[in-house]
Amino acid sequence: MPVNMSILNHMRMVCLVNALDLTSRAFEALDGEDSAFGRVLAYARAIPGIEEVFVLGKEGAEITKLPEGTRFLPVSRQGWRDAQLIDRMMDISDGYDALVYVFGDCPLLNVPLCITMCENHRKYFAEYSFADGFPYGLAPEIIKPGILPVLKKLEEQGRNKEPDAGYRPVSREYIFSLIQKDINAFEIETELSPRDMRLLRVSLTCDTRRNTRMVREILNFRADSIDSLLGTIASRQEVLRQVPAFYNIQVSGGCLQSCSYCPYPKFGGDILADRGFMAAGAFTGILEQAEALSEDAVISLSLWGEPSLHPDLPGLVKAVLSRRDFRLVIETSGLGFTRAKLEALRDAAVSAADVPGGEGLPLKDRLSWIVSLDGGDADMYGTLRGKGFEEAAACVDELMDLFPESVYVQAVRMRENEDGLERFFRDWKKRTDHVIIQKYDWFCGYLEQKKVADLSPVGRFPCWHLKRDMNILLDGAVPLCREDVRGAHVLGNVWKDGLEEVWNRMRDYYIGHIEKKYPPLCEQCDEYYTYNF
Repeated sequence: MPVNMSILNHMRMVCLVNALDLTSRAFEALDGEDSAFGRVLAYARAIPGIEEVFVLGKEGAEITKLPEGTRFLPVSRQGWRDAQLIDRMMDISDGYDALVYVFGDCPLLNVPLCITMCENHRKYFAEYSFADGFPYGLAPEIIKPGILPVLKKLEEQGRNKEPDAGYRPVSREYIFSLIQKDINAFEIETELSPRDMRLLRVSLTCDTRRNTRMVREILNFRADSIDSLLGTIASRQEVLRQVPAFYNIQVSGGCLQSCSYCPYPKFGGDILADRGFMAAGAFTGILEQAEALSEDAVISLSLWGEPSLHPDLPGLVKAVLSRRDFRLVIETSGLGFTRAKLEALRDAAVSAADVPGGEGLPLKDRLSWIVSLDGGDADMYGTLRGKGFEEAAACVDELMDLFPESVYVQAVRMRENEDGLERFFRDWKKRTDHVIIQKYDWFCGYLEQKKVADLSPVGRFPCWHLKRDMNILLDGAVPLCREDVRGAHVLGNVWKDGLEEVWNRMRDYYIGHIEKKYPPLCEQCDEYYTYNF
């Protein structure tokens, strides 16, 4: 789109760079050149009409060597509320036509794209402009200063009343989340991507090892335009697979139920009698490898077996949550827990999550419980899972008391429970927003097909699980994916071969998916489009 520079020359703008929660990755040199943060500052200065650039950071932050004309805005960690971001925006934007808002770890912010957005923001009298369909990190948000008092009121109306909440990272979606609360009250201009990239869930940011490695590879493409960059990412999807994001680890060999739709009773032996478990030391060894490889990740304790049967579940919880950049998922039947056990788990989680520095995500965002119920009454529950409905429901009550905002109830949608599923959903929605309706999985033909509807996309794309998941069995073996219940594609053992080596062996299968070449297991799979936490 041609740019009317005369419009921009008469448009007074200020830029705010959010550097509150930048990791060390944002300050590393990229491709032997400037860092992501340095690139963002250069970007801000390259936009016609921007008269001042402000960097928002924490008091005492070691952000040095700011270019001339760039000012540092310190904020205190004590008593922080997100509304203070709006306050700072109001302070610096008085008298300006627009505020350009970006994060300081986005080295691929595109100057021509921003210029086009600024032009349209002025031309169409917009109050808020954003880009949609692009990978995150290419475009800014543009805000008319006049709406900032309105956004502050919206923030105050929805503010968490919990006292002394302390500092928490500011979400990248924070401004848009406020707009959404009363979206029809604002004049919004949307810049649509010429190629819809939302499905790829790409974040072009230098915040994690995963994303930084991807950005480095994309920079090597030397794409000279936004169209070229988008086309290259779409055609070179191997760069999107870097390090694992989700580790699904089996910690218990046994179960307390033999569910009718689960493959584990079929291939796992006498699971009702099995009391095998992964030793805490072995589990910690996996976490150490995962931390070295991924740095940040989601750890699930629920590949197969019932976590409540592990003799030291609090120790496992503590081992995960003591690693600041790990999040934990515990999927359970809800059986085998007592109030005392759950309190011990709560205490272990709270103590482990209190990491040095006092920052990071709150516990409710780092620990998720999923309780599988599948039916809203004892009869349907019994048909699908067996005895235990009252105990499982009571466990949900206890968990909601001890872990508020962290508990999900789940039902697998299949022929047997379809008629009662809407009632299940509605009844639980009265108590919580955390209700999961999971699609039925026939494990590539290993089980009878019981799905009610075909949810698969019109066109197939590379498997999410090959891109970001690792599944680790009790003995350390790593199958290709959770669907590989027959063990046809065991890639190695994390203790014998090492986590990184086993992960790299999975790459050829992912490349095959890009090239639409599928082994027999994958040909029958309809889980490739599902996405874990």
